Amino acid sequence: MKVVFESKNVQADYLQFNRKKVKRIALIFSLVVVIFGILILIAELIAQDGDGLFLVFGIFLIVYGVVIYPLMLFANRYAAKRQIKTNRIHFADGAQKTTFLEDGFIIEKENKIAREVLESYYTGIYKIEEHKEIVMIYLSNMSGFLFNKNSITEGTFSELREKLKGILGKKYIMRK
Repeated sequence: MKVVFESKNVQADYLQFNRKKVKRIALIFSLVVVIFGILILIAELIAQDGDGLFLVFGIFLIVYGVVIYPLMLFANRYAAKRQIKTNRIHFADGAQKTTFLEDGFIIEKENKIAREVLESYYTGIYKIEEHKEIVMIYLSNMSGFLFNKNSITEGTFSELREKLKGILGKKYIMRK
């Protein structure tokens, strides 16, 4: 088995992947804060024996939950672009070739600043997340490589998916 992906726009893939991950987390956080604020408001209105402090706190939480969502998205976009700008070795314009073989994989990144090569057996993978267009290979819980599923140049993705699912089991996560 040999499956190859070749991508020239790693920056765009990274921004897309990062945006989707943070969007979900920010939305869940905002909804929890808003729901908590609504519950405090309801409890205060039912009790009607306080000085209105919980009413003000409930309203504050609702407003905070609504305002924090776009702020988190903006802050994340800024941080991701800053990451790309300052980590020039990893994100400079260039090519990335990811080759999956029978017993392991090779990731080759080359740009005008550096050449980076990682060769690993499949046992070196912490986990894999498959999204609609992006696949993230985590080497630890905080770092990894990604590639766009549409950048396949050799082999089939379904063949690769079955191989990796068989090896990684629950560590192969499909998200849509």
